[in-house]
Amino acid sequence: VIAARAAAWHDGQHAALEALAYAHVSGDRDLMARLMVRHMWALHWSGRIASLERWVRWFDEDGIRERYPSIAVLAGFLYAIDGRRHEAELWLAAARNATVLGPMPEGSTREAWVAILSGMLMADGVEAVEADARIAQAGMRGDSPFMPGVRLLSTVASIAAGRLDEASGRAREAVELAEARGAMPGYAMAAGLETALALRAGQERRARRLIESSLDKLRQAGLVEYSLSGLVHAVAARLAMLDGSSSRARHHMAHVHRVRPMMTAAIPWLSLTLRLEAIEALVALGDIASARTLMREVEDIRRVRSSLGTLGADADAMRE
Repeated sequence: VIAARAAAWHDGQHAALEALAYAHVSGDRDLMARLMVRHMWALHWSGRIASLERWVRWFDEDGIRERYPSIAVLAGFLYAIDGRRHEAELWLAAARNATVLGPMPEGSTREAWVAILSGMLMADGVEAVEADARIAQAGMRGDSPFMPGVRLLSTVASIAAGRLDEASGRAREAVELAEARGAMPGYAMAAGLETALALRAGQERRARRLIESSLDKLRQAGLVEYSLSGLVHAVAARLAMLDGSSSRARHHMAHVHRVRPMMTAAIPWLSLTLRLEAIEALVALGDIASARTLMREVEDIRRVRSSLGTLGADADAMRE
C-alpha cells in the first residue's frame, strides 16, 4: 500500500521513473501498466528505452502478455527498435491474441494499435502494409501519440507500392506531425525518408536543406546518435560525397556502422533503406569492401522478409 501511494505521489509530480519503480515494488501489475502507458511516450521520446525494457520484462510471461495488449504493443516497438525481431513478433502475437478487449487507454481501437505495429514490422508482408495503414488511420484517435506513426506507416506503404510522389507528401506530413508532437524518434525516421525521396527525385538543393534541418533538430533533442537516426546519417553521407567532402561522409558513415547491428529485419523497410543509401555513399568513397558487406546484409533481410515491393526491386538494382 505504501509503495502504491508513493507511485501515485511521484506520478503526480511527473517523476515517471520513480513512479514506475514504486509501482514495481508494490507488485501491482495493473498499476504498473497504467503508469507505463501514461508515460511510455515521454520516456521513449527522451531515449529512456533501456528503462522501459526493464519494466516490460515484468509482463513477459505466458498468459500475462495477453492480458495487457497496450503493453504488448509498446514492448513490440521497443524490441523492434533494438533489432530483436523474434521478441518483437512474440509481443505482436500477444497483442493480437489479447484476452482483454475494448479500447486502448487513449481511446483508440486495439486493432489500430496492433495494425501499426504489424505494419512497421511488415509482419504479414508488404501487401498487408497498406491495409494496416488504413486500419490504423480508421481506428486511431486524432490526438493519439501514435498518429505520427500512422503517417509514417502510410509513407512506407506508398514507397513499397512505388508511388513516390505520394510518399514524399506523406513523409512531409509525418515529419511535421512528429515534430509538433515532440515525437523525435518518429521524426528521425520520417525525416530520413523525406530526404532520401528528395534525393531520389533529383532535388539535391531541397535534400540539403532537409538534412541540415533534421540533423540540427536531432542534436537539439539529444538523438543525433540514436539508432533510428541512422537513415538521416546515411543520406547525409551521400550528400557529403556529392559536395566532395569525403571527411564529412566518413563522419556520417561512422554513425551508420555503429547502429547497423540494431537495424535488422525487425523493421525491414528502415533497415534496408538505410543500407541502400549507405552503399551509395560507400561506393562514392571507394570503399567497395564495406559496400559488399552491406549488400550481404540486405540479402539477409530479404531472406526474412522476401516480400518488400519496390524496395526489393531497388535492392536488385543495387546488387547489379
